[in-house]
Amino acid sequence: MKPNLTPNIAKKIEENIKSFFKKNPVLLTDETNGPRAVGDAMQQILERNFKSIAGSLVGKPKQIFGNSHVTR
Repeated sequence: MKPNLTPNIAKKIEENIKSFFKKNPVLLTDETNGPRAVGDAMQQILERNFKSIAGSLVGKPKQIFGNSHVTR
């Protein structure tokens, strides 16, 4: 099932993410010395801050993705 995001909402979230990382750059450390490590660090930051980044643009994950969920 595809997420229920209109192109305008997806674009706004993308803009919010860019703005967030411009204001809060990922700190490069020994743990983030490669592209994958930087990507992992960014993902963790997004996971922790998604509510503030997306705000009211999206509903609860269950509303967007139905009964499916992402696990690690």
